Amino acid sequence: STVTQSPLFSFYHSLKNVYPQASINMKGLADSKKLQGLLMELEAGLGTMLRRGEGLGTTDLGKEPSACSLDGILSPSDEFAYWAELKEGKGVPSEVAKRAQRVYGCFEPVRSPFDNLRTQSTEAVLDLVDATHDALERVWDLEAPDAPEGYAYGQSRMEHLLTLIGEA
Repeated sequence: STVTQSPLFSFYHSLKNVYPQASINMKGLADSKKLQGLLMELEAGLGTMLRRGEGLGTTDLGKEPSACSLDGILSPSDEFAYWAELKEGKGVPSEVAKRAQRVYGCFEPVRSPFDNLRTQSTEAVLDLVDATHDALERVWDLEAPDAPEGYAYGQSRMEHLLTLIGEA
């Protein structure tokens, strides 16, 4: 796909989707632990910025999650990281941080398996499918009277996450 959002987004997309595939075929790069560590740190930092809307011409810090851009969420792991960061409460209203804590609690059991999806056995992936179904059901049912839609997790976020899960 063509990446046109911003140079920062393009760079992040390349680090997340292009580099891992290319490094497999390039001798030396796949074996360099130091380079891999640096690239992982860079990817994590860029991901945090994009999930907050920074580098996309806006900032989502302090906004209601249902009103935030989904452009920086490229994988299920990005979505889980978004809620992990939001629950910390830095720069967000306390009711949003509390809601984020509940949402993150639903996703926590599947976060690590998604982070390591490419190395999972077939049996582990099948278990992950079941665990993901349970997590999605729990998060979808979370009521939040203070949220615009009355639920902690909005429909557009869920549609986006389901698409990402299907692409994972």
